[in-house]
Amino acid sequence: MASYDHYSPIFDNNPYKVAALTVSPLAMIAVNSMLYGIVWYERYGNHRVRTLLNQLVASLCWYCMLYSLLTQVDSSRHPIS
Repeated sequence: MASYDHYSPIFDNNPYKVAALTVSPLAMIAVNSMLYGIVWYERYGNHRVRTLLNQLVASLCWYCMLYSLLTQVDSSRHPIS
């Protein structure tokens, strides 16, 4: 009985996989730039006070940006054998 390779879909080049691999980095760049825009507005915006809630939102944006940058793992470093 022939065994089925469960990891074979990873190495297939179908249009959905190519589209996902194209859109993912673009979305990461767009989301991180929008999060940085929120942080910039909270720090240098047109308001007089930085409330505790504004500071919490800005720090949450920093954590989200850091998390999204650190979770992008290079697949060539972890080959499946």
